[in-house]
Amino acid sequence: MSAAKRSGDRQAIFITGGASGIGRAAAQPFCQRGWFVGAYDIDEAGLVSLESELGPSNCVTRRLDVSDKGEYEQAMAGFSAATLDYSDGERPGVAMRKTATPDGPMRLVQPEEVAELVWTAYGSDRVHWNIAEEMENVERGRAGGVEGMRDQFKKTILADA
Repeated sequence: MSAAKRSGDRQAIFITGGASGIGRAAAQPFCQRGWFVGAYDIDEAGLVSLESELGPSNCVTRRLDVSDKGEYEQAMAGFSAATLDYSDGERPGVAMRKTATPDGPMRLVQPEEVAELVWTAYGSDRVHWNIAEEMENVERGRAGGVEGMRDQFKKTILADA
């Protein structure tokens, strides 16, 4: 397959089953929107075809049998090292933690909060859940377009003040 490539400052996606079907179909819109695609599959001929279609500067393709945990972990580690940009010397998650607010809908959600919400969701007929729950106001705003989002965001911000 192709040589390893860096995605630079582009967003990147890791897709298994990328040689055909849903995986291949998912790779196309991401690539068209400027993302760097990592496509993995056991179908090497399909991967060659996909790389030709997307262009070698837009993707990396590798053989991967997802039933082999070690092979999967190697593929994920390799993709993360060919694509993550550490130009500022920090992993992206570290920078995010430094700028996260301690409260409000844009806070860094704690694992325990997610676990509790998963437990609550399991026993409910409700389909959609937001983490953090305050994001529900933002989601409602999105349904109302730009003006609705602005109004809901103001309500959320003012409620936290």
